[in-house]
Parts: sequence; C-alpha cells; structure tokens
Amino acid sequence: MGKAWSPPTLQREANLVNRASDDGGGGERRFRIEESPDGIVRLTWDRDVRVTAERAKQAMAAVDDVNAGRRRPLLVRMARTTALDREAREQFGEKTSISAIALLGETPVDRLLAASTLGRVLTQAPARYFTDEREAVAWLLETGRRSDG
Repeated sequence: MGKAWSPPTLQREANLVNRASDDGGGGERRFRIEESPDGIVRLTWDRDVRVTAERAKQAMAAVDDVNAGRRRPLLVRMARTTALDREAREQFGEKTSISAIALLGETPVDRLLAASTLGRVLTQAPARYFTDEREAVAWLLETGRRSDG
C-alpha cells in the first residue's frame, strides 16, 4: 500500500516566498509570518500561547516589515491561543500596513477572543472572524482589493 492521500493545504499550495518569525527572546517561537504570491500575509500564533502586548507589537512590526510599505490583507491563525491581553488588543488597533484582516479560529474560546479584538481592529481595516480558511482567503482577496482601490 502506498502513502495515504491527504488533501492539499493552503500552506503547501501557497509556495511561500518570504518568512519572518519571533524567537520569543529565549529561542522559543511564538508566531510565524508567511507571505504568499496571492498577496496575503499570514500570521500564525503558536498553540497555547498567551498573546501579550509585547508579542502583539512584535508580530505587527513583523507584518509591517514583510509588507514593506504596501497595504495588504492579513490572515491571523489564532487557533487555540489561550489568552489575548487587553493591551495586546490595543496593539492590534494601531495603524499598520493591513488592508483587511481575517481572524481564523477553531473553538468557542477562539471566537470569544476574536470578538474582543474585532471592535478595535475595525477602526483601521475591515475585519471578520472565520472558522474556514478558504472562506477567509476568498473574503480577504475581495475585501483587500476594495480597501486598496
């Protein structure tokens, strides 16, 4: 028997062309940034991470660095983050190079954390919560184009 077939993932399909990451100061990664040819920047938080103001600031600085002055859509994979500090939510409300933001989660806790963030992010860019990555990407591509327009 051969290797079992597995459906392609967006990450494998993306043919990532640029990466940046946070080493957490102690060699411990807490997030990953990926830039793909479709123009979407993907921020993936490690599972079970508490997102502090400092981590949020580092992540958004990395997004701005990857964007290099261009406004582009951001997909945030926040599945199973344990907490999002109030100060971190304020960091996400700061002006950045984001044209639209999709928060992607899996659990009711993810949805609750996203809801507490969306009110702050909505002031700088259109934002929505998703549980399906393909829907999030389609929305980002459409909304990001309108926001840059």
